[in-house]
Amino acid sequence: MRTIRFLVAVWFGLVSQHSVALENKPPPLVKFVVGKAKNMGVNRPASSVSVETLKLEAVEGMQPKILDRVNAQLRGKQRSIQREIKLCGSYAEGRPWSFHMRFNKVYVSDHYISVVFERSTVCAGSPNIEKIPMVFSRANGSLIPAPILVRQFVSAAAVVTPGHEGKVELDEESIGKMIADSEAEGISSDDRCDFYLKNSPYSVWVDAKNLVLSPEFTQTHSGCMKEYVFKEGK
Repeated sequence: MRTIRFLVAVWFGLVSQHSVALENKPPPLVKFVVGKAKNMGVNRPASSVSVETLKLEAVEGMQPKILDRVNAQLRGKQRSIQREIKLCGSYAEGRPWSFHMRFNKVYVSDHYISVVFERSTVCAGSPNIEKIPMVFSRANGSLIPAPILVRQFVSAAAVVTPGHEGKVELDEESIGKMIADSEAEGISSDDRCDFYLKNSPYSVWVDAKNLVLSPEFTQTHSGCMKEYVFKEGK
C-alpha cells in the first residue's frame, strides 16, 4: 500500500493534517503551538535574529509522559540555539550578521515523529541554509540519531558517517539509491548536481512513508535545493 505524503498546515497554533492514502487511513491527529523565543542574549545592533519554538500539545495514541519527554528535548534544543547565535555573532567580527530559525513542519508516521525547523544564517559573510530535524520514537519519545534512521531505510551495511550537528554523510552506492528513489517519486536530479550530492552532508527525517534527505546549501537559489528520499521497503 502506498501512502502519498501528507501536508501540515498551521493556523492559530493548531495543526490540520490532510493525507491521501489508498487505504483511506487518516494520519494521527497532532496539536501543537508555535511560539517565538525571547531573551536570546543578542545585544549587537548589527544583527537580525529570530527563533521559533514548538510545543507538542497532543499526538493521537501517545501517552502524556512520552509527549513530555519529547517536549523536554525540544526545549533543550532551544537552549542550545542560544549558544549557536552567540557563535554566529562572534564569527561576524563586527560585520552585519543574521540568524533565523523557523518552524517548518511536523510529520507523524507509524513509528516516528519528525519535527523540522529551517535555519538560515549569515555568520562569516556567506549565507547558509539548512533543515534542522529532530526525529523521535513514538514508542518511547527518544531522539533517534540520523545514522540509525538511514540504516533502517537503506541497509544495515550502508556506509554512513556521522556528520556535524547530527547530519550524515553517505557512500556513493547509497547516494545512487537516493537519486533513483527520488526520481521514482518525481524528484528529478540534474546531472550538474551529482558531484554536490555525493559530497554533501544531509539532514534526515521521516515523512508519512519515506526517509527524507536535505543537503546543506550555501546558495539561496540552487537547482539542487530539493528534498530527496529513500523509499521504504526497498
